[in-house]
Amino acid sequence: TYLSEEGHACNIAKLMIDAGYKRTQVENAIRLSESPIPVPSKGRGIKSGSKPISEYRREFGDKIGHFWILQHTKGRSYKTTFFDTNYWKSEVHNAFALGVGDIASLSLWGNRSERHRMFSEHLYAENVVLTKSGDREVYEWQQIPGRDNHLFDGVVGCLVAASILGIRKPNETKTI
Repeated sequence: TYLSEEGHACNIAKLMIDAGYKRTQVENAIRLSESPIPVPSKGRGIKSGSKPISEYRREFGDKIGHFWILQHTKGRSYKTTFFDTNYWKSEVHNAFALGVGDIASLSLWGNRSERHRMFSEHLYAENVVLTKSGDREVYEWQQIPGRDNHLFDGVVGCLVAASILGIRKPNETKTI
């Protein structure tokens, strides 16, 4: 529990920790927390020629959602959230392209661009290319060498966590 600027008590409902780097340390930290809230997560850049998450084989206890899956991994003690980074990075950029206040839009507060310069640099630290394989088209994202994209990845993780918690746009599929 933490307090907002207005003094309201707030609780964290979902905490995803990137397990793509130092997975063992991430899992140890989660285990030591003794809380069900933090979960390891791992983004996968699923390409147009690859099987989408919606077609993954579901094992007992797995949850498949909108471009994400919560599943057990062999040899690991925790379920991990895997998500399609290509889809979710496109969603972040699409959300910022919408009008302020539109359904599913994202916007920054205030009108002083210098306050958001680093955040913007992270959002634009990757190139995107539309690829096609058969009937499937995918915008594939690739980090530009020497540029930081950590804040971009953080926003992506927030959208995935919101989807896992049941927050959906009108066109999103339900969890199975």
